[in-house]
Amino acid sequence: MCRSGNPPRERLEISLAMGLTSTRGKTEIQVADEQNVTRQCISKGLTRFLRMSGIPDLPAFGLKTTAVRRQYQTTNDAMPRV
Repeated sequence: MCRSGNPPRERLEISLAMGLTSTRGKTEIQVADEQNVTRQCISKGLTRFLRMSGIPDLPAFGLKTTAVRRQYQTTNDAMPRV
């Protein structure tokens, strides 16, 4: 994350992913509104961080499980990522 276009936003994405106190109780939508971006923008960065770090995506931190994401992708004619 050292060559980030927006380090403060990426810090918030990481905080959401790890359930840190700085974003505890906030949703992706609330963080997105604070950063003036879409929820999808926050979700994309958050998911990318989890994939790069190998941390399992925990629904407790506001993410859908991998199985639910794959089902969503399948029902919306998207190619699921491995």
